[in-house]
Amino acid sequence: MNHFVNGFQEKGQKENPKDGLTVMHLMEREDTNPVEDKKEKKDQNTQHADQHLLNVKQKEKVRPGVKQNNMKLLQLLREAKESFEEFATKRLAGAEKIADTTQEAGGLSLLTYKHYKVKLPYYKKAVAGKLDKEAAKKEFEETYKKISLDMTQNEFQIEMGRLEVLGELLIREE
Repeated sequence: MNHFVNGFQEKGQKENPKDGLTVMHLMEREDTNPVEDKKEKKDQNTQHADQHLLNVKQKEKVRPGVKQNNMKLLQLLREAKESFEEFATKRLAGAEKIADTTQEAGGLSLLTYKHYKVKLPYYKKAVAGKLDKEAAKKEFEETYKKISLDMTQNEFQIEMGRLEVLGELLIREE
């Protein structure tokens, strides 16, 4: 008697017709679905004709902090070449642009407008070479002492703008 189980032909288990007893013999299995061996690929590293080689440049290894130091040095060199008046001219142009844009926008942007509008006369004095350094230091200290949480939003923006412009110009002047 042949039984098939999961692709194997099973031989065994025969009945003994004389006794009516079932005799168990050792079972053998034959593989009726042999799987063919897969062929191994040869020359796996051989590139196909349609693949293109790319030129790859190795990045130069830079020690940590070297790039940042180089950036700082470049910035220092630029600042050294730029006069105080040129610095003030660029800052003035930026402040005028922001003041104009925020005034046109209106609404909550008017707080930003007031913040930048207060900077304009200080930049103009610096461009003209008429910024008194000692008077600016005194005004910076007075403004710093004025700032509090008891101010309105408008007052706060005006005084913060004044503090910023004086600080920028004094730091740059030194």
